[in-house]
Formats: sequence, structure tokens, C-alpha cells
Amino acid sequence: MQIELDGLTLEFSDCMEVGQGGPEACSLAVNGNAIVGEKFDPSPLLYEGKILIPMRKIGFWKSGYVLTRLDPSSLTLERISRVHEYMRLVRRRERSVEFVTTAWGTGTAFLPLP
Repeated sequence: MQIELDGLTLEFSDCMEVGQGGPEACSLAVNGNAIVGEKFDPSPLLYEGKILIPMRKIGFWKSGYVLTRLDPSSLTLERISRVHEYMRLVRRRERSVEFVTTAWGTGTAFLPLP
């Protein structure tokens, strides 16, 4: 799956379901440059020249998604939220982002942006 954002090409590939029938977590390349070792939900948003994107986080105590800010020129990731059970970005509102909180429901929440 390919998404164009303000002149950037985001290519999501190697997608796998998180649990049976669950959401997908995908590898990501920005303008052909791969982000190695991470999986992402394919719901990016542009914000202040950076890409906001949920990243799959697998931990011993808690797994889920964290919101990250990706610098498209250096490909550095900055984690900007705690772990949420699920996160699919819907839209940006001023200095916050709205996201879907469950893979099978319609609940949403807002997260302030730093």
C-alpha cells in the first residue's frame, strides 16, 4: 500500500495481522528508504513537516501502539505517547490528534501533541 503525503511517498509492505482478524502492522519505507526493525499502522498524518504514525510496540508487560514522530529526512523516530491497546490516526485538531482506540470499535480519544 502506498500513501502520498506532501511530496513524500510512504510504502507500507510486509503487513501482518495483529491477532486473528485484527489490525495490520506493516513495514515502512519513506521515499524508498526502509525503517528497519519496526512495524507501523498505516494511518500516517503530516504535522509540522514530520510524520505522525502509530508504531507497534511489543513488550514483556504491555504490548500495543505508541504514537511516534518520524523525521522524513533523517528517518529518526521520536516516541511521543504511552502505549495504547490500539491506535489508528483519524485526524489532527490544532495541537492534538484523534485516534481510534480499538480495532473493532468506534471509540476515539485525543492525544495532545508536544
